[in-house]
Amino acid sequence: MKKAVSLILTLILTTSLFATAAYAETGMSNFKKTLSYAEGQYTDVSSKDWFCRNVGGAYEYGLMNGTSDRTFSPSGNVRISEVVALAARLHSIYNTGKASFASGNPWYQPYVDYAVDNGIISKNRFEDYNTYATRYQVAEILASALPASAFPAINDINTGDIPDVSLEMPYECVYVLYRAGVLTGKTAEGNFCPADNVLRSETAAIATRIADESLRVKFSVQPSNGGTAAEYLRSAVKLGRETISLALEHYKAAYAAPNGGNVLTLLSKAKEYATLAADYSKKAAELCKSDSLYSSSYNDIYSSYLGCLSAADYITKLAAAPAAPGADWDSAYTLLTGCGEALSRAAEKIGSSK
Repeated sequence: MKKAVSLILTLILTTSLFATAAYAETGMSNFKKTLSYAEGQYTDVSSKDWFCRNVGGAYEYGLMNGTSDRTFSPSGNVRISEVVALAARLHSIYNTGKASFASGNPWYQPYVDYAVDNGIISKNRFEDYNTYATRYQVAEILASALPASAFPAINDINTGDIPDVSLEMPYECVYVLYRAGVLTGKTAEGNFCPADNVLRSETAAIATRIADESLRVKFSVQPSNGGTAAEYLRSAVKLGRETISLALEHYKAAYAAPNGGNVLTLLSKAKEYATLAADYSKKAAELCKSDSLYSSSYNDIYSSYLGCLSAADYITKLAAAPAAPGADWDSAYTLLTGCGEALSRAAEKIGSSK
């Protein structure tokens, strides 16, 4: 009997050790160059091309292949199916050290199934996987391929710094990749150009920056709207007011039906916008503090920053235990309304200080 118990314990310990070892292998160290790329392997990729190293790296890491044995088609646009396949390979290598996928019909179906099963994309996210991917879709898919810990921030880019990323779209993935140095934008002002298609050469650069942290780029986004601090301040205040309006819009919808099926979603969006408004207000307050011309607006803007943070805290509590409209609901609404009014006062002062 003792021998049997001892054997069982040994098996349990052994299994535990194997599980621990397997878990320990998850991470960036799994990205290893398992193939060898030779200069001139692709006739349309020159050693003088800025993307030559990226194309070679994407091949060596097993992340991307050419469009034929002798061509990579760096100037060709990448399709959604190819981006999903890339994301699946990245996720699989990060978690298991390898990326082995069976052939399918169509060819990308195993990758799509894997991506859906592992939460990289939702089941009905894309209607046609053969269409060319936009820059936003590439960011959305690839940012979901690895956990947030794989994208540590190396660039100080505040929410709202990217001029052409709309507040109405899920923007987090773009900021994650900007801050991590995986994306750098297409202009000196940091424009992302979310609706543009993506070249295969650009995709190779993104893929290798994800797999090899040493290739990630440190950079900064310059103030938009002409580049002056004053214009950037006005832009930050304007965006702060817009996000407070969006927070109130979602909050009032949740307030009207606190027991509805989508109340948690509405509260989540309200908190998201309240937090974003706090970010804009904080940045604007910092700019006011550094410029005596606009110092009279500092108190209103900083009060808005604190108020938005408090409102987000109230909303968090409500989401944890939704209840009928009462004091907590009223407090968050009052705070958001007051923050909007404070920023409106600041906007008037800033406008008169031109």
